[in-house]
Formats: sequence, C-alpha cells, structure tokens
Amino acid sequence: MSLVLGGKKIDGHDIKVAATLPIAGEDISGHSSLSDSAETGDKPKQIAVNMMIKFNQANALTSLVNLAEAKDGVGRRETYTIQNPTADAMRIRMVKFQGDMSVREDETLQLWRIAFRLSEVRSVPELVESRRQSQPVTADTAAGDVVAEDAADVPEEEIQLSSFERTLKRLDDRLAPKDEAVVSEV
Repeated sequence: MSLVLGGKKIDGHDIKVAATLPIAGEDISGHSSLSDSAETGDKPKQIAVNMMIKFNQANALTSLVNLAEAKDGVGRRETYTIQNPTADAMRIRMVKFQGDMSVREDETLQLWRIAFRLSEVRSVPELVESRRQSQPVTADTAAGDVVAEDAADVPEEEIQLSSFERTLKRLDDRLAPKDEAVVSEV
C-alpha cells in the first residue's frame, strides 16, 4: 500500500494502515440491565500505520520524523492531506500526527520497524458542528393578563368563579362562616 502525507510519498516497505472509527456513547442505564446509552458526539477517526524502513534509507526515516515534528506558524501540530486507499474508503481527508511514534531496530533484517498514529482533522461531523449557529436564548414571557400574587389581595367581586366553584364556596360559607372564630378543643 502507498501512503502520501501533504503531497509527499512516505518511503518504506510493508506499509500497513488500519483505521478506527470511534462510536462514542455513554451508558445511562444505571444499575439496571437495560442497554440505554446517550450519544456523546462523533469523535475523530484514527489511522494506525505500521511500516519498515531499511537501515540504508536513513533519510526516509529522518523525513518521516520531520513530518511528525512539524508545526505551523502558531505552534500547532501540522495537518496533512492524506492519500491512501483505506483513508479514502473511510472518507478521511486531513490528518495530524497524534500520540507516540515508535521506531525499533531489527538487526536481523537490517531495518527499523515504525509505528505511529494519525488523527483525523476537520472531519465532516466537526465541520457540520462548527457551522451550526448557536440559537440565541430568549426570555419566555407569559401571554395574557398579569395574575395577582395572592387571591386575598383581589376584591371578591373581581374573582370570577365557575358554577361548580360557586357551589363549593356557598357550601364552605355555610359550614364555616368567616365572621366566627373556630375554636378547637384539646
């Protein structure tokens, strides 16, 4: 397989590319046996690269390390367009080096075994989320007339009761007239 980062072909042998698509979610089932989960957003895809570079091609390893260490003018890790059949199939267009780069010597085969990870940058879900405009927060206002805080502050002639409420009020007035004090016996 071939691997091209930022227009530069990565020189090496036996290049193996594996992609990972994290499916983010959080278990919300508590202590039950339910399988409920909450969506926690789309995470960037990851590409793991394993390859070999022969000892007599040390400049290829130096070039790869330079790509991994490169930073832009602001000091952020450099991003690269990627060309690789697996990346293309996974719709990964832009990546940056993420995590450790491992370089191990293999004296028997006279080569370096190299492993590194690339993380997707500016993914489609990331671009969609950044384009969403946050909705401004508006204060809710109640439609209609202002209601008095306490019914005792409103004169009785202004309170409108339904026929059922009027019947209950008359019954209440007969059972416990407002003018008499209620005395409870202990």
